[in-house]
Amino acid sequence: MGAANSVQLHRVICLEFESSKTYENPFLDCTVTAVFTAPSGRVITREAYWDGGAKYVISFAPTETGIWNYSLSAERDSGLDRRTGQVECVPYTGSLDIYRHGFLKISDDRRYFTYADGTPFFWLGDTHWEFSYREKWDASNHPAMDSMFRGMIDKRAAQGYTVYQTNLRSDACMGGDSRYWDDAGLPNVEFYQKELDRRMYYLADRGIVNALGLAWFMSIEGQEETYAQLARYMIARYGALPMVWTLAGETAGYDRAKQPFYIDAWRNVALTIHEADSYHHPMTAHYTNERPFASYYQDEDWMDFTLNQAGHGDFVVSADDYTAFLEEHGDKPFVEGEAFYEYCSTLEENGTRLCTDDMVRRVAYLSVQAGGCGYTYGAQGIWDVVWEKGQDNPMSLFNRFDMI
Repeated sequence: MGAANSVQLHRVICLEFESSKTYENPFLDCTVTAVFTAPSGRVITREAYWDGGAKYVISFAPTETGIWNYSLSAERDSGLDRRTGQVECVPYTGSLDIYRHGFLKISDDRRYFTYADGTPFFWLGDTHWEFSYREKWDASNHPAMDSMFRGMIDKRAAQGYTVYQTNLRSDACMGGDSRYWDDAGLPNVEFYQKELDRRMYYLADRGIVNALGLAWFMSIEGQEETYAQLARYMIARYGALPMVWTLAGETAGYDRAKQPFYIDAWRNVALTIHEADSYHHPMTAHYTNERPFASYYQDEDWMDFTLNQAGHGDFVVSADDYTAFLEEHGDKPFVEGEAFYEYCSTLEENGTRLCTDDMVRRVAYLSVQAGGCGYTYGAQGIWDVVWEKGQDNPMSLFNRFDMI
């Protein structure tokens, strides 16, 4: 047993291991798992993520101080099976609430979020569907920011936001190729190493919880196993960070004939997450916009809270919508996750208009006063992909960062 590595409470340590064998498919042919045992006897199981070549990395965040012992299990010919070691967890010395109080969980009365130590947590989210690539790391079109990505996170952290509502948009491609998989069907480790790692950790280092979806609903057609594998890889690589899993954007879609397929297919991904995430980060689905509000996963054990979508004016938004839903489904926390992106054109039948800050506040107040425990804000000029106003794009009216 080697000397203990040291890390602060709730912060991540990455343990690197080299396999003695190079596998044809190192992602699927070799599974390396670490079982960590705390001084109290609590057990956390973490799967390693493949990081190129023969390298496997275990990302781990201890949840109590003291010496954690770990042991590996792996294919016998990897040279990693039965390896042991220790991680020493020392107290957290910073000021961020997510590490002072611990990862999120659902309150005992099932009505709101708390940190691990029971301290109440208020969900104040900001929408960043394109965070994983199109929000530029080293460039910005706003004179007050050198970096689109870092500048917005710094501003939101200073404003008291606690959640970034994001999506990998793995259904979108970069130059015709997937950002997340290479041509051989292996994780595209270069993209993770150069782009996604620094984004995920920048959020975590600012104390913001990442409410992450894998894709938009339609992308799972013919790709059910692929998305289960992507979920597993995300948990291995980033599951020791402060996370919430939101499954997929508008999970069931809007084609009534296809909805049963989407609901079932994404449920299978959810069950993969539920089984693989030893931290039990809260999980939900980004719901479709419906009246009455969508509830297709509401009674399932893996679904920890409701992430609703009241929409952008295609339905009237009233207090009755919220009170009726919570009277029927009051056993899980409720968050309004998408309604009236500020400065977006509404989808009202009698004509469109720009969503104002008053319209945004009205829905936020309605949802919280009805019993919700949080709200996710969205601004058209922030979440979309427009770089400049003259761009030939349906959204070219909106400069991306005019809304900050």
